[in-house]
Amino acid sequence: MKMRNRVKKRTSSKLSSTLKALLPLILFSALIAWLVWPQTPSQTSLGTIEGRKPVLNPDLFKGVVREAYMTAKQYPELLEQIRCYCGCDNPMHTPYHRSLYECFTDTHGSNCQVCVDEAILARNLYLEGKTPAEIRSIIDQRYA
Repeated sequence: MKMRNRVKKRTSSKLSSTLKALLPLILFSALIAWLVWPQTPSQTSLGTIEGRKPVLNPDLFKGVVREAYMTAKQYPELLEQIRCYCGCDNPMHTPYHRSLYECFTDTHGSNCQVCVDEAILARNLYLEGKTPAEIRSIIDQRYA
């Protein structure tokens, strides 16, 4: 009987020490997965962001870039529902943007043709009467 208890104690202590050793690795892996997992606008409710960063002043830019910044300023709820396909929606990217709208809260949108083209396309489709879901689908098909 004493031998059984010793075997159980050894087995449980080995299991316990193994779990203790693996716990930091499991937690670290979970954190990395959470950070890297794509948080695309279709998976979140970005239209209700509190404390939304403002769009940079469109008058700082010229031509089609100015037009894109103006679009972000006029249609923030629309652009918050659209994924940016330039790669800035990857948490490892600097700057990291959760939606196309955020590309225009800093100078990133002024240097990125993908962001500018997506914003103008989204605005034009919206003015044609497309819903945000239809616009998102069209942009996803075009850029994915």
